[in-house]
Amino acid sequence: MEVNFMLRIRNLEVRVPIILGGMAVEISMAPLAAAMANEGGIGLLPASGLKVKRLLEEIQLSRTLTKGAIGINIMMAVRECKKLSFAAIDEGIDLLVIGAGFIPKLLGEIITKAHEKNTPVAYIASSDKAARLAKRLGVDAVIAEGYDAGGHLGTKKTIWELLPMVVSSVSSIPVIAAGGCGTRTNLRKAIQLGSSGIQMATRFALTRDAQACVSKTWQQVILDAGSSDVIVLDNEVGGPVGMPLRVVKTPAVERLLENGVSHVPGHRPECQRGCLRKGHCAYRDSRFTKSFCIFEMLRLAKDGNTENGIFISSTQGANIKGRTEELLSVSEIINEITSDSN
Repeated sequence: MEVNFMLRIRNLEVRVPIILGGMAVEISMAPLAAAMANEGGIGLLPASGLKVKRLLEEIQLSRTLTKGAIGINIMMAVRECKKLSFAAIDEGIDLLVIGAGFIPKLLGEIITKAHEKNTPVAYIASSDKAARLAKRLGVDAVIAEGYDAGGHLGTKKTIWELLPMVVSSVSSIPVIAAGGCGTRTNLRKAIQLGSSGIQMATRFALTRDAQACVSKTWQQVILDAGSSDVIVLDNEVGGPVGMPLRVVKTPAVERLLENGVSHVPGHRPECQRGCLRKGHCAYRDSRFTKSFCIFEMLRLAKDGNTENGIFISSTQGANIKGRTEELLSVSEIINEITSDSN
């Protein structure tokens, strides 16, 4: 027996109430996003760290691989957030998800543009206050993200503490739970607490389908990491955008903890991209004396550079063990989560 809940966000309706979290840089790309969409959920492409041309190519490739729902995830801290968002909307994406900051004017402009095309917008919130503010600006859904998520963190509350608060504060629009809730039991628990579905990222990155996007070495680093190896870098030594960051403890992270900066050995510190807004990049703004270039380090990790890469994982990802040859497919995970436990 399958879960009979539908996920509806504005005009978008899917039969599986699960969203593939957008994972930058270049992890939840077209093959993985399409695999999710083909199962009846929503596949999100990661726009952060991409140029417009590359993003549009991935959207177009996704459309050749699926007839399902494809959207994008983007960080508000990205300098080209508006440009990337507008291009994706014009390309006809099914959902735009935005987070990692709150800039009312920018969010309002993106919502206006999206609604002109009848494209739904979801905002990632880690507090009931942020959720209310986003709702006032016109978002169509809120993704409540708790402390157990991978990547940038906006709260120390678990999703089970946060979810009832957000649901209560934005009762007229859908709320999707995220951050360590990607199991069959937790999907049902989230829905019982008022959520319309869940968002999952790391678990889908640890699938056979993801191997078209990331190296097997990237996957094995996550698989080999125990709970004590997945740590949160706090604001003192965190990611460059000024938010705590959940990562695997690798040599690059060890250097960061010891020295406050994590240069690639032999790399001449410089910034050629200017990809983050002024005031949102501790690495560039400190003249390369703090933090690291997040997009460079994430790309190195994706390619399997265990010495210099920054590997992001949720707490749930730290509990998944095995070898890359034994990983499940997206389809198998969806079936596992949505099937009746009886």
